Amino acid sequence: MELRGSLVVADDGTVSAHSLHRAGQVPADVRAFLDRQVAGWRVEFEDGFTPSADAVPYTVRVRASPSGDGLHVLWLDGVQLHETLPPAQRLRAPSRRRPEYPRTMGRMGASGKVYMLLLVDAEGRVEDVFAEQVDLTTLPADHGDAVRQQLDFIASAAAAVRHWRFRVPREGPYAVGQQAVRVPIVFAMRGQPMPGYGEWEFLVRGVRKSPPWLPDDRLAGDAMASADVQPFRTRMRVLTGTDGGDPGGQ
Repeated sequence: MELRGSLVVADDGTVSAHSLHRAGQVPADVRAFLDRQVAGWRVEFEDGFTPSADAVPYTVRVRASPSGDGLHVLWLDGVQLHETLPPAQRLRAPSRRRPEYPRTMGRMGASGKVYMLLLVDAEGRVEDVFAEQVDLTTLPADHGDAVRQQLDFIASAAAAVRHWRFRVPREGPYAVGQQAVRVPIVFAMRGQPMPGYGEWEFLVRGVRKSPPWLPDDRLAGDAMASADVQPFRTRMRVLTGTDGGDPGGQ
């Protein structure tokens, strides 16, 4: 389940308050779980970065795993903070080629999401692409087809994003010569019902990988909570301390 909200962050990085977007549409056990989680969060900032006094928007993903007897366990699957920047400082992708839905996947009724990492130069051209993770949102009738589906989605996503053109800002934190960008690409069949806000989505998690051209970074964003175009490296991140494991109801 992907949710949105905002945090009020103190100078020492502790969270003094938080609110959940459209909280009335979120199950009560999930709201209680997030309240417990957020109470232990701390925000880490890039050296020299002074955060705004305004509330910080965030995206979070919550996972529910069956624990038997009709119960489930809730886990924190990822948190992404969204820095509020003036329009002139935002990294954008106004020119996007839509990926083609693989025909064989269409016949199989397959669907999923590919998290692509793009290496973008100072002029906004894509120099390299890499599939960081592929999650399936339908379970293949033959479980052995899962890898084939992932590879077909990767091929289609990569072919499209190689032709994307980004608008790199000339000022601000992302006005750099070369940078990595994360983009989620969703493959869904036409007419396939999509989960609404506060509703659960079936997901078969893929293995997360890292390209050789991308060094480990303590301020890297979180794949599972990324929405649309996100710089791979951010100027702040949430230290959660734990990924959950709270028992939930049926």
